[in-house]
Amino acid sequence: MRRREFLASAGLTLGTASAGILGPIARAVAAPAIDKSVSPVGVRTNVGQGWSDPPLRWMVTRLAHVMPSAASDIQLVYANLTRSREEYEAAGPNPIAISAAIEFPEGSFHPAVFGSRSEMSVAGGETVISDPVRISIPAQAVYYTRTTVRAEAAPYLWPYTRVSSPHCGDWVNTGAEPSQVSTDPPARRDRQSKAFGPLNILGKTEGRHVSVAVLGDSVVAGEPGPGDRLGGRGFLERALGANVAWCNLAENGDNLAAFLKSHETRLSILRQNFTHVICALGIGDIRGGNEAAIRARYLQVWQLLSDLGLKVLQTTITTHTSSSDGWKTTEGQTIVNPNFLPGGIYHRINDWIRSKPSPIAGYFDPSAVLETEPDSGIWIAPNNAPVTNDGPHLNGLGAEIGARSVDLTKLTL
Repeated sequence: MRRREFLASAGLTLGTASAGILGPIARAVAAPAIDKSVSPVGVRTNVGQGWSDPPLRWMVTRLAHVMPSAASDIQLVYANLTRSREEYEAAGPNPIAISAAIEFPEGSFHPAVFGSRSEMSVAGGETVISDPVRISIPAQAVYYTRTTVRAEAAPYLWPYTRVSSPHCGDWVNTGAEPSQVSTDPPARRDRQSKAFGPLNILGKTEGRHVSVAVLGDSVVAGEPGPGDRLGGRGFLERALGANVAWCNLAENGDNLAAFLKSHETRLSILRQNFTHVICALGIGDIRGGNEAAIRARYLQVWQLLSDLGLKVLQTTITTHTSSSDGWKTTEGQTIVNPNFLPGGIYHRINDWIRSKPSPIAGYFDPSAVLETEPDSGIWIAPNNAPVTNDGPHLNGLGAEIGARSVDLTKLTL
């Protein structure tokens, strides 16, 4: 099913198929729309962040997840698209074959099927959803998704969705020979690696619950290092943790103007009964200047999201500095872009966000906890420890502190 078909109806179950991993595979076809009792229930689900590494031809990924609210009839969502140099929702250049399972409890496997078949072929740009996996997972239980992806044609690429966190139980196995796919763990399970996993996870819960999608750029798409104890990276992933269901749709380099031009697939995911969206877009627009245009773009994006029935919360934008001492002091920092100087566009936009302009339902204020004072443009350096390693992006300490700005009580139904 193509993306435009997927947009025509919120949350379709897609069918595909082949019984064997090396045999012929049928294309995705639309099945009846999922009912309103189905909603996002996953954590650590992400949109594509780039491409796999040649000459690999296959990858098997085990990713750890926690179930925020007890759920059953689990469905896995996958997509053959990612961020590229030219596009923010670039279609894969070749079809990929995907098979999957849910591991719960640990060591017990429940295959996911697609139109009653064990493997699906996903063309570039397509998004597909598995049939319900008939298991029940209690609240706060750890479970794992097992995903096998195989490139079917040149140039033999597939998206990666996040970097694995071995301390959580993640692992990735890869190979260059498609006839020798192994679903066993690799010899070493302590290495971080590009990983391919679900774009979203759906399920049935007893009652309505909060589910959050994140929009943003590289500031919230990830962070260097292993992440927190759950493998959450970036201040929003760390704040949401296992408390609510979430899906991180942030893309490196994205901005308000780019999102308005390229958002088709991400909006289709947002239509799948999410209740809230946290928007962290804006740093790229502020770098470019033109305050009136920035405000107009914010209003367009917020209205686009609000019209889907979502409660929209916006984050304030954080700064970008250079440093003479590795960001270990405030005195050694210099604001890189004049638009981020105190009293400038950056300051005025953040103050405007704090005024909660319609239609946003609220805001989170990482600038207030990560800068020497709100919108000073200078990162804090607690006990001479840097909160950034490069100037605009948070490191692990910065993400941990930034997460404190996210008050989950604002995520009300």
